[in-house]
Amino acid sequence: NGDFCDGEETCDEAAGACAAGEAPCSGALSVCDEEADSCVECVSNEDCDDGSVCNGVETCNTVTNKCEAGTPTVCDDGAFCNGAETCDEAAGGACTAGAAPCSAG
Repeated sequence: NGDFCDGEETCDEAAGACAAGEAPCSGALSVCDEEADSCVECVSNEDCDDGSVCNGVETCNTVTNKCEAGTPTVCDDGAFCNGAETCDEAAGGACTAGAAPCSAG
């Protein structure tokens, strides 16, 4: 069929038809760009999403076809006495309180 992204077809004499090829892209360059006939890291922002909300929203640089890191969630309020707050993935990226650094005794 001439499409790059579905691999190179071969002729199946017994079936009298073309057999599908193997997808050419895998690993770090797992996204197929049919327009450029190449394997790239991304063609859209969805290709870059790593599923983590705490490290920010990743984006695709459509000039270089490379994923760019997002801006991590900053939870620390800077107050030493209430501990270091952290981003909680399980809570959808909500900030959770840290442990007080001083003992109550």
